[in-house]
Amino acid sequence: MILTLFSASGAPGVTTTALAMASFWPRPVTVLETTLGSAVLAGFLRGQLAHDRGVLGLAAGHRDGTLTEAITTNSLPVPGTACRVIPGFTNTSQSDAFSPGAWRAVAEAFQDAGEDLIVDAGRVTSRTFPEALVTAADARWLMLEGSLPSIAAAHRLSVPEETALLSVGSQRAYSSKTVARQLSLPRAGHVPWEPQHARVFSHGATPVRRLLTSEFSAAMTHLVTKAQESGCRV
Repeated sequence: MILTLFSASGAPGVTTTALAMASFWPRPVTVLETTLGSAVLAGFLRGQLAHDRGVLGLAAGHRDGTLTEAITTNSLPVPGTACRVIPGFTNTSQSDAFSPGAWRAVAEAFQDAGEDLIVDAGRVTSRTFPEALVTAADARWLMLEGSLPSIAAAHRLSVPEETALLSVGSQRAYSSKTVARQLSLPRAGHVPWEPQHARVFSHGATPVRRLLTSEFSAAMTHLVTKAQESGCRV
Protein backbone atom coordinates (compact mmCIF):
# COMPACT_ATOMS: atom_id res chain seq x y z
CA MET A 1 0.00 0.00 0.00
CA ILE A 2 1.01 3.59 -0.54
CA LEU A 3 0.02 6.51 1.69
CA THR A 4 1.00 10.04 0.69
CA LEU A 5 1.19 13.03 3.03
CA PHE A 6 1.52 16.56 1.71
CA SER A 7 0.80 20.17 2.67
CA ALA A 8 -0.61 23.34 1.16
CA SER A 9 1.84 25.76 2.76
CA GLY A 10 4.15 26.25 5.70
CA ALA A 11 5.61 23.35 7.67
CA PRO A 12 2.74 21.51 9.39
CA GLY A 13 4.87 18.49 10.27
CA VAL A 14 4.57 16.22 7.23
CA THR A 15 7.95 14.53 7.72
CA THR A 16 7.46 14.23 11.47
CA THR A 17 4.08 12.58 11.00
CA ALA A 18 5.35 10.27 8.25
CA LEU A 19 8.21 9.03 10.45
CA ALA A 20 6.04 8.80 13.57
CA MET A 21 3.42 6.75 11.73
CA ALA A 22 6.16 4.51 10.32
CA SER A 23 7.43 3.94 13.85
CA PHE A 24 3.98 2.68 14.87
CA TRP A 25 3.48 0.66 11.68
CA PRO A 26 2.85 -3.03 12.47
CA ARG A 27 5.22 -4.30 9.78
CA PRO A 28 8.26 -3.06 7.82
CA VAL A 29 7.56 0.14 5.90
CA THR A 30 9.58 2.61 3.83
CA VAL A 31 9.40 6.40 4.14
CA LEU A 32 10.15 8.10 0.83
CA GLU A 33 11.08 11.78 0.95
CA THR A 34 10.41 13.56 -2.35
CA THR A 35 11.33 16.93 -0.87
CA LEU A 36 14.49 19.03 -0.99
CA GLY A 37 16.98 17.69 1.54
CA SER A 38 16.22 15.07 4.15
CA ALA A 39 14.50 16.09 7.35
CA VAL A 40 14.91 12.51 8.61
CA LEU A 41 18.70 12.51 8.14
CA ALA A 42 19.16 16.03 9.49
CA GLY A 43 16.52 15.81 12.21
CA PHE A 44 15.76 12.37 13.63
CA LEU A 45 19.21 10.98 12.76
CA ARG A 46 20.97 14.25 13.68
CA GLY A 47 23.21 14.25 10.61
CA GLN A 48 24.95 11.04 11.62
CA LEU A 49 24.55 9.52 8.14
CA ALA A 50 25.80 11.06 4.91
CA HIS A 51 23.25 12.13 2.32
CA ASP A 52 25.04 10.11 -0.37
CA ARG A 53 22.04 8.21 -1.73
CA GLY A 54 18.33 8.77 -2.00
CA VAL A 55 15.36 9.34 -4.25
CA LEU A 56 17.44 10.41 -7.28
CA GLY A 57 18.83 6.88 -7.43
CA LEU A 58 15.34 5.59 -8.17
CA ALA A 59 15.21 7.64 -11.37
CA ALA A 60 18.48 6.05 -12.49
CA GLY A 61 17.14 2.61 -11.59
CA HIS A 62 13.99 3.21 -13.62
CA ARG A 63 16.04 4.34 -16.61
CA ASP A 64 18.37 1.33 -16.38
CA GLY A 65 15.68 -1.27 -15.67
CA THR A 66 17.01 -1.88 -12.14
CA LEU A 67 14.39 -0.05 -10.10
CA THR A 68 13.84 -2.87 -7.59
CA GLU A 69 17.57 -2.99 -6.82
CA ALA A 70 17.73 0.82 -6.67
CA ILE A 71 15.01 0.91 -4.03
CA THR A 72 17.04 -1.43 -1.83
CA THR A 73 20.34 0.36 -2.46
CA ASN A 74 18.94 3.81 -1.70
CA SER A 75 17.01 2.83 1.46
CA LEU A 76 18.59 3.49 4.84
CA PRO A 77 17.51 1.75 8.08
CA VAL A 78 16.09 4.03 10.76
CA PRO A 79 17.56 2.86 14.10
CA GLY A 80 15.06 1.81 16.74
CA THR A 81 12.28 1.21 14.21
CA ALA A 82 11.23 -1.34 11.61
CA CYS A 83 11.22 1.28 8.88
CA ARG A 84 13.64 2.49 6.27
CA VAL A 85 13.98 5.91 4.65
CA ILE A 86 14.83 6.96 1.11
CA PRO A 87 16.25 10.51 1.52
CA GLY A 88 15.06 13.42 -0.60
CA PHE A 89 16.72 15.47 -3.33
CA THR A 90 19.92 17.42 -2.72
CA ASN A 91 18.75 20.15 -5.13
CA THR A 92 15.40 20.90 -6.73
CA SER A 93 16.57 20.40 -10.31
CA GLN A 94 17.11 16.69 -9.59
CA SER A 95 13.35 16.20 -9.62
CA ASP A 96 13.45 16.84 -13.38
CA ALA A 97 14.89 13.32 -13.72
CA PHE A 98 11.43 11.96 -12.89
CA SER A 99 8.82 11.82 -15.61
CA PRO A 100 5.24 10.98 -14.57
CA GLY A 101 5.95 7.48 -15.85
CA ALA A 102 8.96 7.15 -13.57
CA TRP A 103 6.91 8.10 -10.52
CA ARG A 104 4.21 5.62 -11.52
CA ALA A 105 6.89 2.95 -11.88
CA VAL A 106 8.03 3.61 -8.30
CA ALA A 107 4.46 3.13 -7.10
CA GLU A 108 4.09 -0.06 -9.10
CA ALA A 109 7.38 -1.45 -7.77
CA PHE A 110 6.18 -1.19 -4.17
CA GLN A 111 2.69 -2.43 -5.01
CA ASP A 112 3.97 -5.42 -6.99
CA ALA A 113 6.32 -6.35 -4.15
CA GLY A 114 3.53 -6.04 -1.57
CA GLU A 115 5.61 -3.54 0.38
CA ASP A 116 4.23 -0.56 2.30
CA LEU A 117 5.29 2.98 1.49
CA ILE A 118 4.65 6.33 3.18
CA VAL A 119 5.49 9.26 0.91
CA ASP A 120 6.54 12.60 2.37
CA ALA A 121 5.53 14.62 -0.69
CA GLY A 122 6.06 18.09 0.79
CA ARG A 123 4.15 21.09 -0.53
CA VAL A 124 1.75 20.76 -3.42
CA THR A 125 3.28 23.89 -4.97
CA SER A 126 6.88 22.64 -4.75
CA ARG A 127 8.87 21.88 -7.88
CA THR A 128 9.66 18.46 -6.42
CA PHE A 129 6.01 17.49 -5.79
CA PRO A 130 5.49 13.99 -7.30
CA GLU A 131 1.98 14.41 -8.68
CA ALA A 132 1.92 11.10 -10.56
CA LEU A 133 3.08 9.19 -7.46
CA VAL A 134 0.47 10.92 -5.31
CA THR A 135 -2.24 10.07 -7.82
CA ALA A 136 -1.15 6.41 -7.84
CA ALA A 137 -1.32 6.14 -4.05
CA ASP A 138 -3.97 4.23 -2.14
CA ALA A 139 -4.60 7.17 0.19
CA ARG A 140 -3.82 10.91 -0.05
CA TRP A 141 -3.85 13.08 3.07
CA LEU A 142 -3.48 16.85 3.07
CA MET A 143 -1.86 18.00 6.31
CA LEU A 144 -3.05 21.41 7.39
CA GLU A 145 -2.68 23.53 10.47
CA GLY A 146 -6.02 25.04 11.37
CA SER A 147 -4.92 28.66 10.99
CA LEU A 148 -6.60 31.17 8.70
CA PRO A 149 -3.52 31.61 6.41
CA SER A 150 -3.23 27.83 6.00
CA ILE A 151 -6.92 27.47 5.16
CA ALA A 152 -6.65 30.32 2.65
CA ALA A 153 -3.62 28.67 1.02
CA ALA A 154 -5.49 25.37 0.70
CA HIS A 155 -8.46 27.15 -0.88
CA ARG A 156 -6.19 28.35 -3.68
CA LEU A 157 -4.99 24.84 -4.52
CA SER A 158 -6.34 22.11 -6.71
CA VAL A 159 -5.70 19.05 -4.57
CA PRO A 160 -5.68 15.50 -5.99
CA GLU A 161 -9.01 13.68 -6.12
CA GLU A 162 -10.10 11.65 -3.08
CA THR A 163 -7.82 13.63 -0.77
CA ALA A 164 -8.67 13.62 2.94
CA LEU A 165 -7.77 16.23 5.56
CA LEU A 166 -5.27 15.45 8.30
CA SER A 167 -5.53 18.44 10.61
CA VAL A 168 -2.64 19.54 12.80
CA GLY A 169 -3.26 21.12 16.18
CA SER A 170 -1.68 24.41 17.12
CA GLN A 171 -2.11 27.16 19.64
CA ARG A 172 -4.21 29.17 17.17
CA ALA A 173 -6.16 26.46 15.40
CA TYR A 174 -9.71 26.22 14.18
CA SER A 175 -11.25 22.82 14.85
CA SER A 176 -10.68 19.93 12.47
CA LYS A 177 -14.41 19.83 11.75
CA THR A 178 -14.47 23.52 10.82
CA VAL A 179 -11.47 23.24 8.50
CA ALA A 180 -12.85 20.14 6.78
CA ARG A 181 -16.17 21.89 6.21
CA GLN A 182 -14.44 24.97 4.78
CA LEU A 183 -12.45 22.85 2.32
CA SER A 184 -15.18 20.26 1.59
CA LEU A 185 -12.80 17.41 2.44
CA PRO A 186 -13.40 14.25 4.47
CA ARG A 187 -11.38 13.96 7.67
CA ALA A 188 -8.57 11.42 7.96
CA GLY A 189 -7.71 12.34 11.54
CA HIS A 190 -5.94 14.84 13.73
CA VAL A 191 -2.38 15.31 14.99
CA PRO A 192 -2.45 16.91 18.46
CA TRP A 193 -0.27 19.83 19.50
CA GLU A 194 2.34 18.03 21.64
CA PRO A 195 5.73 19.42 20.61
CA GLN A 196 7.64 17.57 23.35
CA HIS A 197 6.63 14.27 21.77
CA ALA A 198 6.81 15.42 18.14
CA ARG A 199 10.44 16.48 18.68
CA VAL A 200 11.38 12.83 19.20
CA PHE A 201 10.68 12.29 15.49
CA SER A 202 11.56 15.73 14.12
CA HIS A 203 14.82 16.34 16.03
CA GLY A 204 15.81 12.99 17.51
CA ALA A 205 15.04 14.21 21.02
CA THR A 206 15.16 11.74 23.88
CA PRO A 207 11.64 10.33 24.42
CA VAL A 208 9.98 11.42 27.64
CA ARG A 209 8.54 8.76 29.89
CA ARG A 210 4.95 9.48 28.91
CA LEU A 211 5.44 9.18 25.13
CA LEU A 212 3.84 5.75 24.69
CA THR A 213 0.79 6.75 26.73
CA SER A 214 0.51 10.24 25.25
CA GLU A 215 -2.24 11.68 23.08
CA PHE A 216 0.36 11.97 20.32
CA SER A 217 1.06 8.22 20.31
CA ALA A 218 -2.64 7.44 20.47
CA ALA A 219 -3.16 9.68 17.44
CA MET A 220 -0.42 7.88 15.48
CA THR A 221 -1.97 4.51 16.29
CA HIS A 222 -5.37 5.82 15.15
CA LEU A 223 -3.91 7.13 11.90
CA VAL A 224 -2.35 3.76 11.08
CA THR A 225 -5.77 2.19 11.65
CA LYS A 226 -7.38 4.88 9.52
CA ALA A 227 -4.97 4.11 6.70
CA GLN A 228 -6.16 0.53 6.83
CA GLU A 229 -9.78 1.66 6.71
CA SER A 230 -8.93 3.78 3.66
CA GLY A 231 -8.19 0.61 1.75
CA CYS A 232 -4.56 0.27 2.74
CA ARG A 233 -3.11 -3.06 3.82
CA VAL A 234 -1.10 -2.83 7.06
